Amino acid sequence: MAYIKTFRKAQQLDLRSIEANDIDSVTLAQIPATIETSFGVNPLTQRDAKANRLDALLSLNAPRPDTPATLPSPATVRAQPAVMNMMVPDLSATVAARPNETVDQGTLPVILHSALRQDLEMSPEQRTVILQRVRSSKTREQARQSLAEVQKKIRQRRAAAQLAPGST
Repeated sequence: MAYIKTFRKAQQLDLRSIEANDIDSVTLAQIPATIETSFGVNPLTQRDAKANRLDALLSLNAPRPDTPATLPSPATVRAQPAVMNMMVPDLSATVAARPNETVDQGTLPVILHSALRQDLEMSPEQRTVILQRVRSSKTREQARQSLAEVQKKIRQRRAAAQLAPGST
């Protein structure tokens, strides 16, 4: 019930009742400060506690005539393919930059984690082997080899999906 009461009170805040050109700049702290005051909630941060509230801007008795009463419907989004088609170099034929350096630098750990998840999704029955291969990758060259294996699986899976009956 408390959620419903809060939602109804939030609906009463009509930002169309703000005079045109009244807002020079709004800091992000002003939004939670206004909500906290309106609903009698303690400030989440010191910044919220010190921020000016936006309710002082709600000075009109009725909505301004130059604002839309409703917003247009959002544009329809075309169905995206499950897999993006990107030109990615063949990692089995690529030479690793700085091959003896650690894999624990830059974005490489994130890339390896993404490849790990994809590999586990494609081959859950090989979980132990996949995890061991990733754990044993200590250098950038070993990471490149691991990524090349995952890339090969992904490309084989995509090729099979394109040849399957009923695929587009």
